[in-house]
Amino acid sequence: MPRHVFPASATHADMLAWCRIRLAEPLKIPEPLPTQRRPRAEPEPPLPLLFEDLPEQRRPERPDVVPVFGEDPPLVPVHWSAEQISVIEDYAVLGVSSTAWKAYIIPTAKVAAEQVEVAGKGCSARVLITETRLGWTSGFDLQAFRFGSGEGGNWHPNADAHGFYLWATRQTAIHHGACELWQASRDEDTADRIRGHYAMRGYDVMEPPGDEWKRRLISREDTKRLRLIAHRTRMHPVGRMSPEIHAAVAFYEREFERAAGLDDHDAHVDGQAPAPPARPLDEMLLDHFRGVISPPSDLAMKRRARRRERENIDQANRINGQV
Repeated sequence: MPRHVFPASATHADMLAWCRIRLAEPLKIPEPLPTQRRPRAEPEPPLPLLFEDLPEQRRPERPDVVPVFGEDPPLVPVHWSAEQISVIEDYAVLGVSSTAWKAYIIPTAKVAAEQVEVAGKGCSARVLITETRLGWTSGFDLQAFRFGSGEGGNWHPNADAHGFYLWATRQTAIHHGACELWQASRDEDTADRIRGHYAMRGYDVMEPPGDEWKRRLISREDTKRLRLIAHRTRMHPVGRMSPEIHAAVAFYEREFERAAGLDDHDAHVDGQAPAPPARPLDEMLLDHFRGVISPPSDLAMKRRARRRERENIDQANRINGQV
């Protein structure tokens, strides 16, 4: 409704008369105005398919595994010598505290490690194996974010539900360590890296080597029987070792830990190298076993003497900094 303007001479009665007239008129609703809307824009033409020819991103297929060893296992010796049986039985009774086992295994043990590249700062994965006189031990070491695990790979023999054993070849020891490392990994990326790394080398981490590749040292039943006898008689299978053997074992055990990277203190660098034993441990063990077991053959003694000469040369070169 337009605004009504009263003249200056209008009185109050004029204003009331105008209000009565307006109130008597019927109410007029203005016609609705049309709604103004913006028209829809035409859709833009599609962009060209720049990545039409690229392959679809998927997880890589499982690589083919080529075995690194034959299908038939080698001939594994079943019968051990009298000296070997003595140290094996002593380890079965005393475990890691067996001085006889350490004296027989550690001086000639050679440890090796194989690193696997994994993602993450401070993360590492490796397989540990050790060559001994009786066979190969296997294990692993895994360090991940907020998680760490490791087992085996040093001078201790492996164990399963049937007893203690060692691996017959280096390849089967690496294969077993890779399987254990893959099973210990918790995240999928690390597990895929481990599986791909060993697949390129011919190892299938999802199928461990068979029992036919194991060199059985002693069964669980024999271990229980020997431990029961030792508990009843309060005697060790090989008797108590002399202080001379204990000192020599401590020296070789420290050398093994240093070579395996288990000891941060390098005695050779600091000029505090422990004194090697005056006599070889083989001779000390033979003196200890004399009258109890049959001595080794002359050929075995010659082989030990040649091996001892090579070890002395390597040790002298390492101390002098030539290696």
